[in-house]
Amino acid sequence: MITKAAQMHEDVIIKQTSVNAKKACRHIMQVNTSNKVLLGATQGIGNAILTTPLIQALGSLKLKVDILKGGFIRGAEKIFEGMPNVKLLDEDEIEGRIYLLGLQTIWPYPGLEKFVAQLRIAGNIFDMWKAGIPAHEVDVNMSLAYSLKYEGEIPPLYCHYEPVELPTGANKKIIGIHVCRKYSHQFYANRKLVNPYFIAEALHEEGFEVVMFGHKDSITDGYKQKYPDFNYFDELTLPQVAGLVKELDCVINEDSGIMHVTAAMDTPQVTIFGPTSWMKNRAWSDKAMLVRKDIDCLTCQYTERQSNCYSNICMDVSPSHILKCTKDLLAKFPK
Repeated sequence: MITKAAQMHEDVIIKQTSVNAKKACRHIMQVNTSNKVLLGATQGIGNAILTTPLIQALGSLKLKVDILKGGFIRGAEKIFEGMPNVKLLDEDEIEGRIYLLGLQTIWPYPGLEKFVAQLRIAGNIFDMWKAGIPAHEVDVNMSLAYSLKYEGEIPPLYCHYEPVELPTGANKKIIGIHVCRKYSHQFYANRKLVNPYFIAEALHEEGFEVVMFGHKDSITDGYKQKYPDFNYFDELTLPQVAGLVKELDCVINEDSGIMHVTAAMDTPQVTIFGPTSWMKNRAWSDKAMLVRKDIDCLTCQYTERQSNCYSNICMDVSPSHILKCTKDLLAKFPK
């Protein structure tokens, strides 16, 4: 037999549970009437650019995109300047905003669930490889758009740029060579171009105008004095680098953020790949010629082999071969 006191206690519990459920229901209805999504994205320049097709696809679904600022490195957030339907916000600006849902890209933002009632996460690219799917970062990010009933083709890459004036040679094609900065971490050091100035000499001897560009710590005064026939750009902001690349006839790149900037600018490029995965990282462009040496130890990205390798032989491609690739690419995609 249930006493009156116990019955009263039970009624209170049931009533309180019902009230909370109704409050939760109202909250979900509020969230689902929003046309905003909170995008979790982090990492560097290339990773930021590879999220931009997803952002444009979301825009075509009439969704506005907020991105948290804190996860980007090397000024990568500048990629999104001027992009329609996108806002970059600090965490304190996110508080109190209502979102349809949160979307975590292949490089997610930790703790995004604090700001959204519902969260959708892109697939794990390594699991896809194990399943035999040669997925690219763009493919995995775009899976979020297709899960929201996006039905179109994958939009092009986007990158904010500012115009830069180039040297004008008499009917000369202008070839850029990205000189990667000096990284102490072996993961990055292993994928630098080997002897970029030898490549530049081969191009110059063939009659091309050569532009060397990169971080100021990788283009020293000593190089400028030793190779006075080249043009040097080593003090540019990221938008200015994009503007420079946009004007070039072709670019020689390693696997780097600038490779993805070049793809976004729709400029032909010869990309030298060594230790890193060409399936995941390749330039998202029909105008990119990928060059890899036939070495048994490749690909070694995310393995102990890469972190212990200091020889860089996989990136040591002959200047004559790069010259041939450049000429073939220019013949196929004249500016």
